[in-house]
Amino acid sequence: MLLITSVWAEKPTFKLMPLVHSSLFVEGIYDTESKVLVLITTVKKDSFHMVPKLSEDGDPTKTKTPRMNGKNYKEERRQLETFQEYYITEKAEIEGFIKMIAVNADSFDFKKYTDKSNLIIETEKSKIIMP
Repeated sequence: MLLITSVWAEKPTFKLMPLVHSSLFVEGIYDTESKVLVLITTVKKDSFHMVPKLSEDGDPTKTKTPRMNGKNYKEERRQLETFQEYYITEKAEIEGFIKMIAVNADSFDFKKYTDKSNLIIETEKSKIIMP
C-alpha cells in the first residue's frame, strides 16, 4: 500500500491506498481526532444499517420535529453488504502496521499526524477576572 496525504473531517491526515489489485485492503484512513487507523478490507459482510426512509420521489421523508438522534428525517433498518473494517488504536501498533505494509513508510512522514507533540497545543486561558 502507498501512504498519501489527504484530508479527513476537514483536517489534514494520511491515507493508505492499494498498489496492486490483489491487496487485502480497499483503503486505510487515519483519524487525527480519535487517533485511530481505520482499515477497510476487501472482505464483504452483511450487516444492518439505519438508512433514510425515502418518499416516492426518492427524497428522505421529513419529520415534523427533529428526532432524538438530531436527524430531521425518518430512518429504517436495512441489511446491506459492506466491507469489513478494522480499527487500530494503539500508536505503536499503528506505526508497526504502517512500516510492515506501506512501501513508502520510510520516506513519508506519517508520524507528524500520529505524534501528539506536533499537534496544536491549547493555549492557557486568560487570567483576566471578569465581574
